[in-house]
Amino acid sequence: MAERNYSKEYAREKEQRKLVGANLPISIAKEFDECCKKNGVSRYSVLKQFIIDYIEKNK
Repeated sequence: MAERNYSKEYAREKEQRKLVGANLPISIAKEFDECCKKNGVSRYSVLKQFIIDYIEKNK
């Protein structure tokens, strides 16, 4: 089996993806985490779906 070329994988990931973040007050971040946990979803999935919905609504 061929060895993985992590540098190529990293470069491809960097070309095809962009990390989007938000700098929030701790209280809001904690409340968001609690809501996500209560609903059994990840922060990532909530934010990703919001962005997709926002794009579709505002094209």
